[in-house]
Amino acid sequence: MPQSNNVRLAALTTQAIACEGVNLNPNNSIELVLRFWRELWNPPYNLAMIDEILSEDFVLVSAGTEIVSRAAFKEWVMRLNSVFHDGRFYVADTLVNSDGTKVVARWRTTGINNGMFGLPPDRRAVEFTGISILQIRGDRIVQQWAERSALECYQRLSVAT
Repeated sequence: MPQSNNVRLAALTTQAIACEGVNLNPNNSIELVLRFWRELWNPPYNLAMIDEILSEDFVLVSAGTEIVSRAAFKEWVMRLNSVFHDGRFYVADTLVNSDGTKVVARWRTTGINNGMFGLPPDRRAVEFTGISILQIRGDRIVQQWAERSALECYQRLSVAT
């Protein structure tokens, strides 16, 4: 006798609950990602939160480069903050998949050039946009894929004023 749709749905729900890393509440994933943007990339730049919400084996993939481990990511953030002063991060949109394991964010950031891309620290205003996909496992961010308008930002900064 074929299973009814309700029985199949119940079986799928049971399987989903048993899956490791499934959040089951997409709103929790969005709040985790918004906290990541809000606390890490806006004053007072809470680096301690990296240990709270990123997995030990966190990976950032951006511009063909992988930053592997939470500790390496923290060092990367400190280097970025040294050349990109007074950064402000604005999330324009977020999307989450049905099980809460992936969140997509479209964002914009502004700040002051203090030597970005190896260019002179001329204190000019900087703005660029990006889209990130963040993978969530439980209550931790485990991976981020980020694409940003770095080329356009570099081109604007490399033109002498």
